[in-house]
Amino acid sequence: DEQEARNRLAASEQLVAQQRASLAKSEELRKELLEKLKATEQFKAEHHNVAELLLEEKERVRSLEQELSLLKLTLLQKTTDSRAADAQVTELTRQLQREGEARQRLERQAELLRESADALQQDLGKQRVVFDAEQARCTLLEDQLRRQAEELE
Repeated sequence: DEQEARNRLAASEQLVAQQRASLAKSEELRKELLEKLKATEQFKAEHHNVAELLLEEKERVRSLEQELSLLKLTLLQKTTDSRAADAQVTELTRQLQREGEARQRLERQAELLRESADALQQDLGKQRVVFDAEQARCTLLEDQLRRQAEELE
């Protein structure tokens, strides 16, 4: 009887060690999920910043377009100073083109960021399911341990 009790005690201790290892793994998974959540939040903030930059760039483009229109009117009114006006129109056209290209790059970047954010959200959801399953398993193991400890007492 004493040997059998010792064997059961050793088996229980081994089970406790296994359950502690499983609990440590679950905690590690939880930490990883928290890190991924922080990364997702940071990514969302960066995406928001890019969206704000895009809006600012669109406003700058509108402003440059208005300025270009005014310069064209001035050019029609002041033909005597056409060389200076032509140079300004050319420069504003280049700026407008560069701003348009920059806007297009920002729009492409914003789309990539949205896609990446969606992928991160999906990954985070999958990781959450795994974590919840591990946590439930640990709870069951803890209940088993408690019952075994009560039986041993």
